[in-house]
Amino acid sequence: MAHMATLRSISMRQVASAARPRNAAIAPASLRFIRIRSSSNPAPAVPEAAPVKESKPVTETPLPESSSFSGQNTAQPEPEILSKDQAADKSKPAFDGMPSAADMLDALEGAKAEGVKDEGAKESSSEEEPRGPKKDYVSSLDRKREQRAQFAMYGFLGALIGAGIYMGRPFDDAVEAQRHKDVPNDYNPLSFWERLRARWTAQTEYYTKPAFEKLLPEPLPAPYQRPYTLLLDLDDLLIHSEWNRETGWRIAKRPGLDYFLGYLSQYYELVIFTSQPAGIAMPVVDKLDPYKSYISAALFRDAALYKDGKYIKDLTYLNRSLDKVITIDHNPDAWSNQPENAIKLKPWTGDSNDRELVGLIPFLEYVAIMGFDTREVLKQFEGKHVPTEYMERENAARQKMIANWEAERAAKGGKGKAGFMGGLLGGSKSSRKDQPPKFFMDEARERGLQGYLEFKQYLEKNGDAMIAEQKAAEQKQMQDMTMSLQKLLFEGAPKPGQPQQQQCGTWAVDALVARLCVCNWWSDNILESWVFSPLFKGHNQVTIT
Repeated sequence: MAHMATLRSISMRQVASAARPRNAAIAPASLRFIRIRSSSNPAPAVPEAAPVKESKPVTETPLPESSSFSGQNTAQPEPEILSKDQAADKSKPAFDGMPSAADMLDALEGAKAEGVKDEGAKESSSEEEPRGPKKDYVSSLDRKREQRAQFAMYGFLGALIGAGIYMGRPFDDAVEAQRHKDVPNDYNPLSFWERLRARWTAQTEYYTKPAFEKLLPEPLPAPYQRPYTLLLDLDDLLIHSEWNRETGWRIAKRPGLDYFLGYLSQYYELVIFTSQPAGIAMPVVDKLDPYKSYISAALFRDAALYKDGKYIKDLTYLNRSLDKVITIDHNPDAWSNQPENAIKLKPWTGDSNDRELVGLIPFLEYVAIMGFDTREVLKQFEGKHVPTEYMERENAARQKMIANWEAERAAKGGKGKAGFMGGLLGGSKSSRKDQPPKFFMDEARERGLQGYLEFKQYLEKNGDAMIAEQKAAEQKQMQDMTMSLQKLLFEGAPKPGQPQQQQCGTWAVDALVARLCVCNWWSDNILESWVFSPLFKGHNQVTIT
């Protein structure tokens, strides 16, 4: 029974310590009814304790441990906790023996509840009292962080001020002074600000201006260079891209695109100019012209001018005369700097019945043959559907030529040639005297179509060999560009100025020769008969208006 005695002693200590309030001399009411009696004789009820005048610390008297409960009297009395009901009822017989665990738990819970009430009352009273100014506590780690942040801010401001002073210094380089010749180079504060702004603008222009001052190389000599340059957009003009869950990305070519590129490459330097990055657009361009025979160059996003959140295709960077340049696009932002050089089309949405691109061929062919200023010609078609408007004007000029020929023929009694007016309007000699002469644009289209078919046959015959040789040349070029570390260490880098052997593929030579043959044939047969023939001496004055 030793453990029972130990449990009784510990329980009484816990009850006494929990029941004793802070700074109080009188125990709570739940613990005032304690009586000491022996195990054999009933003891009278313990009267309530008188209030203690002085507040002294209450010392706990340890209870002696008994080894057994044999019913005999012990040397020390045993405490018993009575409930409020037992203390109120004096006539009820007292409980003999050790207090039950339920009684001790009730007393402990009551003491805790009174203690919580006392603490809550103290807290409420403390909350009602006005508080004074409270000083926030800042740890040493936070103070160090604040100091570091202040030092970083001061350092940044100092560096910013220093950079501003350095960028606003006078121009000490002749090249820089020539580049900003409109900015004064004195010590005036206003001049200091102008120099700072000019240098800052020059830094940002690296990301906003085209990558090169001249986007296209220098033109070739006269027999080899096309007189006109035609810029073509890629997305929604030549191709249309779509995506869905079933097939993923799909790219469709516009109807008549192959004929458009092949036919007009006889008259124009065809350049693809897109606002897409090179990594995305270059594979598409290679698919459009696998033989590298139609498209002369391809320009991508880095060649565009970035301004106000839009990509502008500034034609002044092309290294070509603007009176010989035409751009075809559907985005107004692209031609915003040179709208007088643009043919505006609607975006192509993938319609397989579209004929808009092919309808532009007669107009573009006419401009290239006549050698007019592109800006002046496009101004006459401003706000109109170019293919329809041009064909109406061409048909009117053709009917006028035929009417003049018939009038001259009637005046001569049904016998006569085309006459001066027929030649002036672009007519040619007829093989049959009773037939009107051909209109000069009809004859030009026959010759142009013949040249296109001949070159197409050449590509069909030698296309596979051209592609194979092109791939071999690219692989050889990659091998020549690759230099291992061992070769660099033991053989060294190539000496500067050492001539490099560059070989041109036979397919490129053959294609160039075939294309030059077409051009020479064109100049020998068409230009000579139109321009240098006395009969058609005034043909350059003919305009379709």
